[in-house]
Amino acid sequence: AGLLDILDKGQWETKVAAANYLAKIGDLSVVGPLEKLAEEWQGDTADNPFAAAISEIRKRLEEEDTEVTSLITPAQKTITCSGIVLDPNDNPIKGVDVRAELYYDGFYTEWRIFADTTAKSRTNKSGQFKLSVLSAKYGMHHILVFEHPEYRTISYHNISMTSENMRIHLVGAKPSSVAGQVIDEDGNVIEGAVVRAQIKRHQSYPKIDRGSTVTTYTDSDGWFLFDKIYEGARLHIDAWKEGYLRYSTESIGRDTYPVRAGMDDLLITLEPGGTIIGHLTSQGKPYRREGILIAARRTGSGANGQAVTDKNGEFKIAGLDPKRRYTLTINENFFAGSGLICKPTEDIQVGAGEKSKVALELQPGVPVTFR
Repeated sequence: AGLLDILDKGQWETKVAAANYLAKIGDLSVVGPLEKLAEEWQGDTADNPFAAAISEIRKRLEEEDTEVTSLITPAQKTITCSGIVLDPNDNPIKGVDVRAELYYDGFYTEWRIFADTTAKSRTNKSGQFKLSVLSAKYGMHHILVFEHPEYRTISYHNISMTSENMRIHLVGAKPSSVAGQVIDEDGNVIEGAVVRAQIKRHQSYPKIDRGSTVTTYTDSDGWFLFDKIYEGARLHIDAWKEGYLRYSTESIGRDTYPVRAGMDDLLITLEPGGTIIGHLTSQGKPYRREGILIAARRTGSGANGQAVTDKNGEFKIAGLDPKRRYTLTINENFFAGSGLICKPTEDIQVGAGEKSKVALELQPGVPVTFR
């Protein structure tokens, strides 16, 4: 679920956690949902986290800096997707929730970072749906998600052009769930940890490159719940929070999806980890550009952490191993045609529970590929 879904349907503790995060990255589109929660707040006015988030967002958006470097992107076009959703016997399915989700392209597909739900629709009694979105900007892409409580959720990735007369087939399944608790090494519960589940795609859909990815936060007792999982689903779980090492379920043999829906509750222990805090610069000046994807990787390995820059060109990558050294690189898709390159920042040491501060310098030149 996205942050807006958490504000709408999440538990009170997770709504507060989402508001605190939106205070740092949100724009005017989230003010409406936050205002509704601010009115429902029953605590002291001075402690209202939703009102505080609104104030911080407006303050951040009103700030201006004359030394700002910007990236011009081409005009966006409208993409319309329409079609019909059917069961295995080609009968139309009414009430299927269809949504378009926007993601930042990761250096590695398993590290895609959710941005926002951009459009929603629901099938009518004839199984028909239709929705429209603006085309994704550089370094981003759309995913179409089809969800119904009696069927397996499926996703279509990289929606980049208008698609009409789509025929979507869903496979029936009983609803199930995956729940668990996140603690530290001393057995203390960890509130506000991010928990992400990647659901293995079903073999009946060879044209779909992967299954759904859903994200939630732990509550005040350290518990999390994914309640829209179909029976028998196989999942890969990741969990992280600033100050802790990122947890990822271990593979069993060649099985990288070892968690089964409906199994006993999970107990996840997070070890101490490090954090890299950085900002973009160009010719010694701040490069303020929101939505640029930064990756931290160990020498000779894939991405071990990723983050997206905020409006001020600042980023934070948590969950890193304090026993390792890291190199920072940038997704070159964001600078296509800009004439800028990014020299990797190498040999960054992180400490357990500590924050390492770095500057990522952008330089004029011929764009290069870091993949």
